[in-house]
Amino acid sequence: MNQIRASALLLTAIGLTATGCGTAAGGGSAPDDRVPVSAPGSRSSAARPAAASTPQVVAANAGAGAGDGAGDGRTATASGGTAGSQPVLSWTGLAGIPLGSGAPAFATALRHRLDPLDSTDRQVLAEHRCVYRHLSGLPGVALRVTGSAADGPVQVISLTRGSPIRTSAGIGLGDTLDDARRSYGAFLLDLPFDFYPEDGHALTAQATGEGRWVFIADRANRLVEIRLGGNPDVYSPEGCV
Repeated sequence: MNQIRASALLLTAIGLTATGCGTAAGGGSAPDDRVPVSAPGSRSSAARPAAASTPQVVAANAGAGAGDGAGDGRTATASGGTAGSQPVLSWTGLAGIPLGSGAPAFATALRHRLDPLDSTDRQVLAEHRCVYRHLSGLPGVALRVTGSAADGPVQVISLTRGSPIRTSAGIGLGDTLDDARRSYGAFLLDLPFDFYPEDGHALTAQATGEGRWVFIADRANRLVEIRLGGNPDVYSPEGCV
């Protein structure tokens, strides 16, 4: 009899132990005043902040970084400054000099002197606080300066007829608008832009921050102008007037 009673007591103890383990490991609710502790080296999902959403264009530009064109399907220069012996129009500026720098900084980087202002240029600068600076011996490059000083900050860089400069994605004058669309498709903006040659077309794309690319093609779909500049200056159809 004593043996049977001892066996019953042992079975009862085993049952109680099993019930306690099931409550702990089986996900039983913790007391209200206690917080479950995560394993060492891990973070509770309740404490982990949600990832911030990033606009597609901003994320793509951030991925490009200093490469100024990485991710667009074409080879870019490491600094956005030069490709071989030619300067490059990058996502942020020209020949490694960013938009907003003074005109002399671009002249130094490009190794060409700024053309002096003529009387018309001086009048436009005085009346409109804006003037286009050009470089001796470097055709097809126009630097739009804003402010009262002729050497002031450059807000728009324009490549036109005769310029050998290409973008960091490899796009240059004479390429087609479709070439630009393929290289900058992820950055294209659906914005109206009504200044282009008769029967021509234009595309706009986001560069960095408020910067914009503008690609202008003629009726044959060939690029006749490429601009990089701040918004809204880069869209101005009349230049500095």
